[in-house]
Amino acid sequence: MSRSEFIKLFSNAQQVGNLFHYKRAKHLQITATSFSFLLKRVAEFEYIPSKETSENWVQYDSTSKTFFQSAIRFEFLSETNSITIHMETDTNQFMELFLERKLTNLISAVSDNIKAL
Repeated sequence: MSRSEFIKLFSNAQQVGNLFHYKRAKHLQITATSFSFLLKRVAEFEYIPSKETSENWVQYDSTSKTFFQSAIRFEFLSETNSITIHMETDTNQFMELFLERKLTNLISAVSDNIKAL
C-alpha cells in the first residue's frame, strides 16, 4: 500500500468504520462522517475524523457520545510498508485495567480486517 492509498482509505470514515466489524462490537453504525459501536460490556464509542492530520497518520477522535475521551490513530510506516494502530483513552487507572484486554482484542480484530483488505 502506498502512502497516498493509505491516506485515501483511512481518511474515509465509512471505510474505517467497516474495519470495526468484530463479534464483540455491537450495533455498528457507519455514516459518511462518523462511525459508532457498542463494545460489549464496556461502553459506546463514536468517532469522527480528527482536525489534526499528517501525511503519515490519520486520527479519529471520540465525540461527546463516548463516556470518556479516546482517539484511534492509524499510522503508515513507509520503511516497512505497514500500518500501526494506536488507541488512547482518558481514563483512570482502574478503568484502564478493565479496558486494556477488551481494547487489545478490538485492535487485533481491526488489524486482521486491515490485513484482509
